[in-house]
Amino acid sequence: MDSAKFWQMIELIDREALHQGDDRGSVEPLRQALAACEPEAICRFADRLAQVLYDLDGLEYSDASGANALSAEGFLYARCYVVALGRNHYEAVRSDPTLMPQSLEQWCEPLLYAAGEAWENAVGANEPWTYHAPVNYQTGSNRAQWE
Repeated sequence: MDSAKFWQMIELIDREALHQGDDRGSVEPLRQALAACEPEAICRFADRLAQVLYDLDGLEYSDASGANALSAEGFLYARCYVVALGRNHYEAVRSDPTLMPQSLEQWCEPLLYAAGEAWENAVGANEPWTYHAPVNYQTGSNRAQWE
């Protein structure tokens, strides 16, 4: 999935629900759209998601993220929130890490599961989601940005 299509899919996220703290509900339109895709497209979406999360994994972003940086998982979920807000916000944060979320309420953990859940809906339970990202997006994996 190319970058433009990835961000087009991200635009399906219900930002009003996200801002109200319903991160699970906010991702539901994206999950439904992914479930209608071919399995290969779901994997390519997951590849692109892993890459954009990896690109935000760094000390400068962590230091700027306020309360979310108190744990590795919190920082990952904060990075998901940045992505969930769309391409323009993501690119703004990449340019200015001080725009990282400042609150524990600003995260979007369910974004991590949207592709896997869509896969299960698309292909059924007989073919489990065994996807492995091309890059590790877990906190601290982008070593070049943690030095």
